[in-house]
Amino acid sequence: MQNLLTSDAPLGESDRLERLALGQANQAHAQTQTMYGPVVQFMQLPGSDLEQFEFISPAAFLNYLSSTCNEFSNLLAFPNNSATLLLYGDEMTPGNPLRADGGRALLNFYYTFLEFPSWFLHKKDGWFVLASLRSSLIKQINGGVAGLITRIMRTLFVDDSTASLSKGIFLKVGKRPSSFTLSSAGSSETRRA
Repeated sequence: MQNLLTSDAPLGESDRLERLALGQANQAHAQTQTMYGPVVQFMQLPGSDLEQFEFISPAAFLNYLSSTCNEFSNLLAFPNNSATLLLYGDEMTPGNPLRADGGRALLNFYYTFLEFPSWFLHKKDGWFVLASLRSSLIKQINGGVAGLITRIMRTLFVDDSTASLSKGIFLKVGKRPSSFTLSSAGSSETRRA
């Protein structure tokens, strides 16, 4: 910190270096390998013009986070090692929300668990990012938003995969590894700005 305050680098240069370091850290976390694959994975969209898109795998992310953060692993001490996943979707427009074509509008999906304490559910960090997709790409997906939500739920709960949440995933809960089973109580709300 002291070196940053006495740095001879121009003011703009330190901002650029900080953004570069944050970007590299973000990429390193995204590529971290877990027993469920990398944290960021691709979801297949068969039969659509948009064949796949990136998402943050809940199995990989929760496995990674529970093994690296003791406070989070303690928060996962749910009854019977099972939880109900809540899915939320919302559209947002960065920049000028009054722009006529909504050019940069994004459809964002988040999830949390019903069993988390209410104080945690009411915090922005109590909702984990699942995926973000430009709204203009939705028309390339068979069934639009409904088709995308169906594919998300199949990927998370039905597909024959080691990361299927309904089969159970291994997480560090407290001080011990545990098998953790999830069910869904999904809801989606999309708004046009």
